[in-house]
Amino acid sequence: MKSKLSIILVIILISTFISACTDTPEEKSYYEIDPVFEEDKKPESINLIGNNEESQEYFENELAMESLKDHKFYYSDDTYHFVLYFNQNITSAEVGNFMSYLSNTFISMSPAALIGVPPYLFEFNLDDDSIMKSREKPYRNLSLRVYIDDVRAFRRDYEFDDDLKLVSTSYWENTYTDYPFLKMDTDIVANFIEENKSSGKDITIRKTFKSDGVIMVKIESSEGFKEKYIEEIKSKIENDLAPALEEESMDIYSANYQYLGIVLQFTQNNNIEEEYVYYNGLEENKGWIDVDWMKHGFLSQYSSNRNK
Repeated sequence: MKSKLSIILVIILISTFISACTDTPEEKSYYEIDPVFEEDKKPESINLIGNNEESQEYFENELAMESLKDHKFYYSDDTYHFVLYFNQNITSAEVGNFMSYLSNTFISMSPAALIGVPPYLFEFNLDDDSIMKSREKPYRNLSLRVYIDDVRAFRRDYEFDDDLKLVSTSYWENTYTDYPFLKMDTDIVANFIEENKSSGKDITIRKTFKSDGVIMVKIESSEGFKEKYIEEIKSKIENDLAPALEEESMDIYSANYQYLGIVLQFTQNNNIEEEYVYYNGLEENKGWIDVDWMKHGFLSQYSSNRNK
């Protein structure tokens, strides 16, 4: 009898132990991203193209990029590299100003768009005997890498054909670092955060660097997340946040160009535990989609669906 009781007691203790382990979230150390892109870890010296001091002055004064600490423009490994280093005071306007410059001078290469731009910032891509049309350094690949406060923030890579026409692009963004200047400060966002705040959980909603109608909802907790909570948040994004944001964009542009993709991240100690993507396009296309949001073309999908 005692033997049976001992066995039962052991079983109960084991069951209790397993149950406790199941209910207790896994402890995870705080994740910190590698601050440097692989290309920028190379110790080799580089030969800068153009006059770095003059171009720095142009970016700071003419493009109002006051937080730009330094930049590099050089050719290496069959690729033209543009590397920017901003301090923590960077603004969305500064990023937008540079991306407009990059698009005009390196992508569309339109002479009409270059009025007022110093020759040393574009002359290499216009003449038949220019650097970028030479056999020694053919213009086939362009890599833009951006640092903020000495930590990699985002990158865009472009591939061109023999006629200098854009063939493909790729994109990457650091989602582990919070950028105050990208946080959305609207009544819709504030109300959503207020209505869904919970003890031990921090909700932030921000724009992304992608400029493809994509925003990010990030929920951080040191204790992990239960499936019920995740499903509740997904439902509220689908039924509350997404429609409200769409209505706001429709009022301004008569189309939802601003909030097509909503990336929902659940993070524990800055480790991404779960990630979901909601497509907020036309009514018949809305829903949670299984895509890599950094590679997916939200605006192109939206435009294609509207033109059908």
